[in-house]
Amino acid sequence: MDLPKMKKKAYQTVIGLEVHIQLNTKSKIFCGDSTFFGAEPNTLVSAISLAHPGTLPKINEEVIPKAVKLGLALNSKINPSSTFDRKSYFYADLPKGYQITQDKNPILIGGQLTLEDGSQINIHHVHLEEDAGKSIHHLAPHKTLLDYNRAGTPLLELVTEPDFRSGEQVEQFLYSLRQLIRYIDISDGNMEQGSMRCDVNISVRLLGDQHYNNRCEVKNVNSMKFAKQAITFEVQRQIAIMEAGETVAQNTLNFNPETGETSPLRSKENATDYRYFPDPDLPPVLVSHEFIDKLKKEMPKLPWVLAQNIKEMYGISKEDTRLLIAEKEIANYFLDYTKQYPHVKAFANLLINKLIPFCKVKKMPLSELALSKANLSEMLQMVADNTISMSAATQKLLPLMILNPDTSPVELAAKQGITQSSNKDELSTWIEEVIAEYPDKVKAYQNGKKGLIGFFMGEIMKRSKGKANPKETSALLSKKLEP
Repeated sequence: MDLPKMKKKAYQTVIGLEVHIQLNTKSKIFCGDSTFFGAEPNTLVSAISLAHPGTLPKINEEVIPKAVKLGLALNSKINPSSTFDRKSYFYADLPKGYQITQDKNPILIGGQLTLEDGSQINIHHVHLEEDAGKSIHHLAPHKTLLDYNRAGTPLLELVTEPDFRSGEQVEQFLYSLRQLIRYIDISDGNMEQGSMRCDVNISVRLLGDQHYNNRCEVKNVNSMKFAKQAITFEVQRQIAIMEAGETVAQNTLNFNPETGETSPLRSKENATDYRYFPDPDLPPVLVSHEFIDKLKKEMPKLPWVLAQNIKEMYGISKEDTRLLIAEKEIANYFLDYTKQYPHVKAFANLLINKLIPFCKVKKMPLSELALSKANLSEMLQMVADNTISMSAATQKLLPLMILNPDTSPVELAAKQGITQSSNKDELSTWIEEVIAEYPDKVKAYQNGKKGLIGFFMGEIMKRSKGKANPKETSALLSKKLEP
């Protein structure tokens, strides 16, 4: 779809999100069916999840502490008595013909999440609800197939205020939220598998206007990249409509990643269309102060707290810190090292540039890496002592350590002959051989071409097969090159 060229009016984008977080419970929210991902279609169902007559829901108590933990992390008000409602609408993948959700009294109210750019996104509320099944359109040309395995899976739906002003902010928010829910262990946040997905509400107004124009909702976006792309396209589409003097219709949209375009699914529903009313089969969810206090004590350090601690304690750059706290497993691996061993900054570089990439290539978690932190510390001590260069340590010694995890790095380095030499007689021999081989370059150096020092160092390293200690060699070489 080609959008017309825009006039040069200034517009402001207004975005709000509804993020669905699938909780990592073993069973569904209102029955004992498994939530295992990847099972054969319609094998994780029962009379309750299929809404057979006479069946009644019973709350899975595991969802409550997970909701409270998110509330503590977001500084939300935790509702002491939240209630369930029925949201009535008909889709073929909704077995009951209504969804059990929380409308009037959600479990969490308010809260904030601060982005990396410093802007604060306010949370309107977070509520518990059940997921629908899955409609599959591509397997049969004239039919829609239904898989009810997902029906009844527990969700937290997080609704933000319309505080976003760009796709970049949305991308930052989704990254930070996914990181957070993984840290507090309430969801795996796997967007590809649908464990976290979002509906993006987008509207556009003239810069300076205070009222909200009609919004369009892009449904079920399961990628940060796709969310950003959908926003980019939809903003331009709505501006084009406004420039033509027309009004944006309030629609529910689909986003096609292949074309990068949105298309209408249906007109946008209002709350009255859903005919909300209290669910008569479920009692209120009661959360006591004692229960909240107990969970507070169990909360892990949150990623932004860890980031601040790492930067202050170890002087690690903001970008490296971001990489160290990206995943809880990486942060724990790093922090476990810092509790016992020195050379923390060097270890951070080793972890970021060598160990994490190695594990990604091998598709293995850090916990399965057959390298003890004691041996890694010993290797870094060898570098600090100038026993081995950092390049030799990472390129030659580290692969040997991975293959021989029970052998000392000192022993491995000695066997392979990759330790550095600081012996002045040995260094002098290599230096004098190189100087004798390149008299013209020596003369050029002495006449002012000081950049040739790198050439001489390279030749010495070749001759020594990398054994010459660079610092000692450079100092000795400079003296010998003096006229």
